[in-house]
Order: sequence, then structure tokens, then C-alpha cells
Amino acid sequence: MLAGSGKRHVLFLQGTGSLFFWRLSKSLISAGVKTSKIRFCFSDKFFWPSKIDTRFKAKLSTWEGFLSNYLITQGISDIVLFSDSRPYHKIAVKVAKTLGVNVFVFENGYLRPNWITMEMGGVNGRSPFPKTMEEISTLAAKHEHADQTPISLQPVNPFRQHIGDTMFHAVNFWTKFYHPYYENFRKTYALKELYGWTKRLFQHRRKAKRSEQAVKKLLKNKNDFFLFPLQLESDYQLLVDSKFSSVLNACDEIVSSFAKHSKKADILVIKNHPLDNNYTNWEKQVQKCAFRHGVANRVVFLETAHNPTLLDNAKGMVTINSTMGTSALHHDLPLCVLGNAIYNIDGLVHEDGLDQFWLNPIAPEKGCYKTFKRALIGQTQIPGRFSTSDLDASVYIRSVTKILSTTFRPAGLNALATRPYELKLDHTELSKTDGILPAE
Repeated sequence: MLAGSGKRHVLFLQGTGSLFFWRLSKSLISAGVKTSKIRFCFSDKFFWPSKIDTRFKAKLSTWEGFLSNYLITQGISDIVLFSDSRPYHKIAVKVAKTLGVNVFVFENGYLRPNWITMEMGGVNGRSPFPKTMEEISTLAAKHEHADQTPISLQPVNPFRQHIGDTMFHAVNFWTKFYHPYYENFRKTYALKELYGWTKRLFQHRRKAKRSEQAVKKLLKNKNDFFLFPLQLESDYQLLVDSKFSSVLNACDEIVSSFAKHSKKADILVIKNHPLDNNYTNWEKQVQKCAFRHGVANRVVFLETAHNPTLLDNAKGMVTINSTMGTSALHHDLPLCVLGNAIYNIDGLVHEDGLDQFWLNPIAPEKGCYKTFKRALIGQTQIPGRFSTSDLDASVYIRSVTKILSTTFRPAGLNALATRPYELKLDHTELSKTDGILPAE
């Protein structure tokens, strides 16, 4: 049964480089829910084409007090945001928990492609998702009938996928005067980004050809190889949910361990992230690292490659906490995780440490990933993309349903709202088999 929405008031903070939050707000309004928006920079306005919003233009140090007052005076019951690791969002989650306000966090999908993540309370290292297979099995049973199939959508070129985020930062760069105290969640410079992407544009085809030849050689010679996919330097999973200070720091530790503990015939394949802006020459950095540890002839760098082909033929994969981890598990590939990841669970991943992984990579226990995936989809995943424009799409219907399926307490009030409420969406209603509505 859905919780009451008569006094429900949903506050939106920063979203993705798309109109997703604005469209989600329209879906909530059509369900009879009041919504508000706080913007921190001009790009927030750019991706929220509405005249109704509140501008926060002071220093970050005043944000906590401002938000506390806003939540109470406006009777906010729920906050919706993207990524709980951004500076303003970390504070917002803290304030919301103090006042008993729900927080719904969106992120890129734990599963790829065509999934998005939506969790109540936090994502990644702050996710409430169970940490043991016993708990996960119980949760999977509750979602026994949940649809496990992603929506069939046309593949999106990685460059096009990145356009929205690029626009977000570009707009901020040219409008800094409008929000002089705004603290960007990505510590980067627009001109460096532009330089990197321009360089990549001219070099990518040549590098991709070289990578293709390297993969063919690996497969032809039937080399035993381990895979290490790089993550972005700006990835909060690296910055917040791992011990590493940089990608290079992680690369150095992994290559060092490989040099000391792996079989002499094994090869380490290091693959670049598809959305890396190419400002840092990772091929050169990897070569330097391999040479420093005496394994220059046993480390192969790939700018690009077909991931399923690599995963089907690799001996194992090492990751900090990349979403490539779930792809590796899907292929029953032994996986060594060095950071805090939602899939870093006994039974799924190698637990004997990196040094032992090279000699004795332990594959996932049979059936564990299937159970994990069922629970993960039922609890945290919604099929679709942030770029979906059709308000009748299930990504909006399910998001709204998930919000309205929770009890709420407007900030400043003591009693939970429990009045039954029937969805007013002009869309097809979802059934309990969708894995969204709680069982009666």
C-alpha cells in the first residue's frame, strides 16, 4: 500500500547532465506531489527549465544551516539527488537523517547497460544493500517475480553519453560569476578537458587499431592474462570508497604485486576507461609503471576493446570497485576487489588478497551471482536511461512508485504519514511482480 502524499513535498538537488530530474518532478506533480528545487550553479538551471526554484549562492560552510531551515520551513518530506558523495549532497544526507527526511539517491546503474540505480539512504559504500549472501538470498526470495530483463534500447556511443556532463561543466565554466562561491564536485579545468577530448578525437582511431591488434595477438597465442580496467580519476568510487589516492597509485600497487607473485608466463592487460578524456597519457604511464617493476614485456595496455571478449578469455580480473565487476561476475570470472563495492561479498569475489589472486584466482560460487543479481535488481535497479524523454516510460513510473511506496515525515513534524494513497499517474499501474511495491 502506498504511503500518503497529501502533505508530501519532494526537494530536488543536483541531478545528471540531463533533464531527468525535471521530468521526474513533472511525473511526481501529476501524482499530486508538491516538488521544489534548489540550484547551486547555472548548470542546475540549464537542466531544470522551470522558473520555480531556489538559488543557493552562499559559501558551502553555510549550506548545512540553510538546508536545515529550508527543510523545516517548507515541510520537506523527501530529498532526491544524484550521487551522495558530492560536497553539497554529503551534507544534505546528514541533515536529512537528523530531521527524519527520506533521501533517494540516484546513480549510474550497478548493472550495465540500460539500468539506473535508485536507493533510499545511499549508494555504493553507503548503500543499505545486504553484505552477506545469507541476507541477499532472503532478499532475492522477496523479489522472486521481479523482471530481470533490461529495457531494449539502442546502444549509445560513449562520446554522446558524455555530452550532457561535458555541457554541465562547460556552462559552469563560462558562468562562474553567477555563482562565485559554488564548489564543483569535479576538481577539473574546462580548458584541460577540452584539450584532452580534442587530442582524443585525433588519436582515438590509431590507438583503437593498435588495441585491436594486441587483442588478436593475445587470443591467437592463447596467452593466460588477467584484466585490470582503469577507472576515471574523478570517480567518487575511487576517491571515497577506496584506499587509493589516484588511478596511478592503484596501478602501481597492482603491477607491483603482479610482478612479484604471478606466473612468469602470465600477462596483465590494463584497459583504459571508455570515457577517459585522454588528458593523461595512460598508455605511457602504464608503460613506465611496468618498466619500473620489471614486467614491461608482460603488461599490455588497451585503449579500447570488446569487454565480453576479454572477460570470456581472461584468467581473472582485478578492480578497485568498477561496475565492470558485475560484468566479470556475469561471466563467472574470478574477481579480486580492492575497494568498497556493493558486490564485494564472500562467495562472489576472491577473498585471499591480491598477492594470492595471481596464483589461485577463486571463481564465484555457483549460483551466487544469479541470487545476487535478482536481489540487486529488485532492490536497487530501474530499467532505463537518464536521457529518456518519454514520461510514460517505466523509468519514471517506477521511480515515482518507489518514492510513493515509502512512509514519510515532513521535516519538523513527529508523526509518520500513514494515510493510504492511490497513484494518480496517467500511466499503467505497476504490479507487485515488478519488485517495487512492498508485499502486503
